[in-house]
Amino acid sequence: MPRTGSRLEDGFSLVEVLVALAILALMANLAIGSFAAVASATKRHSALSHIERFLVEARNEAQQRGKPVIVEVLLDRRRLQSKGGERYVDIPIEYNLSFEGAGGQISSGGHASFEFFRDGTSTGGTLALSAGNTVIEYKVSWLTSVIDVVQE
Repeated sequence: MPRTGSRLEDGFSLVEVLVALAILALMANLAIGSFAAVASATKRHSALSHIERFLVEARNEAQQRGKPVIVEVLLDRRRLQSKGGERYVDIPIEYNLSFEGAGGQISSGGHASFEFFRDGTSTGGTLALSAGNTVIEYKVSWLTSVIDVVQE
């Protein structure tokens, strides 16, 4: 039997439930924010690795088929594509782009290109992506067509 003036505690008070819900909401908000940042970074990293893979595949295709393969750099559309546009990779919007070809071959309209030849050489050049303090350069050697990715 309860004493007079004492309180029976059969559950949680409204204040306790509201505090618990507020803590849960705060934790969920933090988790969602962290997840979104990780998802964005993963998507960006995936797109950047696709650029390197795209260039390597074009180089390999030129050597296997025995004929030149052109990769167009569409600076205005933020895209690398095979000549004719059958295959392409889009460049993340948060990066500024620049291209420096072996002969400075940027045509009007912001178009440039890498050309890979069957003998393993190429026109060479550097595609640079920059965002804030990060610069990622895809350097294609004209002599060997080796693609080096340099991140500063």
